[in-house]
Amino acid sequence: MPSASQNHPSMRARFRSPTPPAPIEAYEVRHPAVPAPLDGLSVLHIADLHTRRPPRFNHPVRTLIRALPRWPTDLVFLTGDFMDAPGDERVALRVLRDVLDACRARIGVFGVFGNHDSIAFQRAARAQGGVRWLMNDQCTVEGIRLVGASFPEDLPRAMLRSASDTRADLTLGLLHYPTEVFAASEFNIPLCFAGHTHGGQVRLSPRLAPHTSSDLPMDQASGVLRVRQTLCCISRGLGEGVVEVRWNCPAQAPLYRLRRGDLPASPRGGGVTRLASW
Repeated sequence: MPSASQNHPSMRARFRSPTPPAPIEAYEVRHPAVPAPLDGLSVLHIADLHTRRPPRFNHPVRTLIRALPRWPTDLVFLTGDFMDAPGDERVALRVLRDVLDACRARIGVFGVFGNHDSIAFQRAARAQGGVRWLMNDQCTVEGIRLVGASFPEDLPRAMLRSASDTRADLTLGLLHYPTEVFAASEFNIPLCFAGHTHGGQVRLSPRLAPHTSSDLPMDQASGVLRVRQTLCCISRGLGEGVVEVRWNCPAQAPLYRLRRGDLPASPRGGGVTRLASW
């Protein structure tokens, strides 16, 4: 796991509280847009379950479900790919229900869908309840505007919804594709949370992932990226795509503590900067 010395000082790895059990990994993320009343807001990020038939009983999701009741949080973000392929809808819904039953979210659970989630699954998940699904839409809760881009992702459409709402003190983005960070930066969304890449799933080294299913460079498949004033936190996810194999890339459910703090100096010419790695 990364140590704080491997990351920029604005990215404080780990909470001061006891280290949570795998696959939960705790981090602090700092941004000047976090208002003082929301300093310390906690966000659990669950991404890319890729549930298959039959489900693996030793899957990291099962370990996560057992741990969740002991780790209450303010918000839970679900960022898509709950199922793997057509035909997995029923078992994916059951696993999602188990995850939701175990979550202890003070404010609530919010989610978007990914490219592996069939229309049938999306309809059933929305009917099942327990999640505020953001279908290229937004909502505001306790002074926090949550903007969600569900596949096929349309962040501009989501930002135009309820655009006159000025109650929010902080805007957070829920994305499936991390490349949406560029659109998010155009809308000045301070913090986004994405998955999809699985962190590469198979890594030849901590920074070398030959395949990430993303247009981002292979060393930017996970961690915290900065584009202008926007930070995007990319999870390694919990499941696997194509084959059920991970190498040098363990499953992960990041637990973030959002803090008010300065960003590092912006690089010349803009572009993407990796502030933290995991």
